[in-house]
Amino acid sequence: LGIEYATAHGARVINLSLGGPWDAAYTPAIEAAYKAGVVLVCAAGNQSQALSNNQSTWQSPVCNDGPNPLTDNEILGVGATDANDRLSYYSNYDTSTGKHFVDLCAPGDAIYGPLFQDSAFPEFAPYWGTNSGTSFSSPQVAGAAALLLAHNPSLTPAQVYALLKSSTDDIDSLNPGYAGELGGRL
Repeated sequence: LGIEYATAHGARVINLSLGGPWDAAYTPAIEAAYKAGVVLVCAAGNQSQALSNNQSTWQSPVCNDGPNPLTDNEILGVGATDANDRLSYYSNYDTSTGKHFVDLCAPGDAIYGPLFQDSAFPEFAPYWGTNSGTSFSSPQVAGAAALLLAHNPSLTPAQVYALLKSSTDDIDSLNPGYAGELGGRL
């Protein structure tokens, strides 16, 4: 896995803008990276679903939080919000008892940046444009984690997670029906 490669080559922060059905195969690499001091930031997923205590709702790698996913927190899961701090319609959210799958949210709607370009296809001709998804929220949080580590390289992943989560805005009042299920807002 890329997680193992990045860990072996000294990465301090790994952004995981990927996801799919639950697969326990991610857990050993995530656990090893976390124990090696790597901050793992992961997109929560775009299925518009609750990640709950029931494993049938879990997505990987955001729910591969360690050997005991309902109590461990080896990944900083990131949901998506719109420009008004409201949960994006597609973003997964967290109804589990541990509330470790979605730790916080960051902007994910209409993020402007470079696109895939292939001038042979008109739909892929523009170089710049907008896109949406938790895969666009996650790198923003990974960047914030990298800034924290640049300022204080001795921080552990748990300390980085705690600092990021404690410095977010509470967006529960803006998201009726999702109170306590979104973490904070970066």
